[in-house]
Amino acid sequence: MNSKTIFEAISYVDDRYLEMVDTPEMEKRTMKQRTFTRKTLTVLIAAAICASLLTVTAMAAGWIPKIFASVTNVFPEDAEVLEDAVDAALEQTIETVTVPEVDFTQFTLYERYYDGESILLGYDLTKVIPETIVGFRPDSELLSKIKNIAKYEETPIYGQTCDDLEEYVSLGVMSQEEYETVLNDRTEYGKKHDLKKYQQILMDLDMKHTLTEEQYEQFWAILSETGSCCVAIPSQPWIADHVYVNDTDCGVVLGPGCGTFRTDYSTEEGECMVLHPLPDVAKHQHSVSVKLNLRSGWNYWYMELEGDVYHHFESNEPYPAVFTIENVNN
Repeated sequence: MNSKTIFEAISYVDDRYLEMVDTPEMEKRTMKQRTFTRKTLTVLIAAAICASLLTVTAMAAGWIPKIFASVTNVFPEDAEVLEDAVDAALEQTIETVTVPEVDFTQFTLYERYYDGESILLGYDLTKVIPETIVGFRPDSELLSKIKNIAKYEETPIYGQTCDDLEEYVSLGVMSQEEYETVLNDRTEYGKKHDLKKYQQILMDLDMKHTLTEEQYEQFWAILSETGSCCVAIPSQPWIADHVYVNDTDCGVVLGPGCGTFRTDYSTEEGECMVLHPLPDVAKHQHSVSVKLNLRSGWNYWYMELEGDVYHHFESNEPYPAVFTIENVNN
């Protein structure tokens, strides 16, 4: 989803939908104005630094998360190199890349280590994540993808190609007790609109727990007036499988064996990636370049009040971020 699409989606959220939220009129208009101002500033700031590589020294930053030292439950194959990286206590240079092509994803490399045999990266990908958009209006091409297959057809309940609770009962795959339990567990809006399709009930419950209270009210305001509503939820950005070292694709092996073994560790301080053994072209060099392909995507949830529920995930094209790492043995 590019910035133009986001602007179109944001502009679609009409005043009248926000005015249906159960808050005082003045507060509602103030809240909406504040939200739009924050979005505008966010995009302007991001645009000012887009495609730039910002570098600050650890001393200037004042603090660097100790990602390598915080890794736990280490695989035996990684234990020695992680210990060496922590013991090296290198003076690190922080590098941050902000990528407009990937929803303004921000990748920050806090720690790096290369000893001629292995590469370690300590990084963060969580600083900039777009906001969920309720009332997103997809263009005709995207709408066609979203509505390509109904959710009940994609993931059949009880193995049946239908989505009606009463039909489940008549087919004997759902008991009367289960039927009544599902109806009782519906949200207040689900009961008010007498939702009887299983995927509608499930999506409504999911939106109730996923969205903020204001967003959830907005979801039902749009759904009630227009008969359908699309919710665009951003995914957590990630690094694609293929990592390049000195322009050589290391590939991905999910365990020790042939090729380069990539291990990813999540810690309270950030993310850690370990690459080894390296391809020959990357071994025992004075320095190496590492290219990571950054990716992000959107989950599109589409609900029709008198129809079906649809879900479609679409990822952005990978965007390369290149970093140089000096050999600690230089």
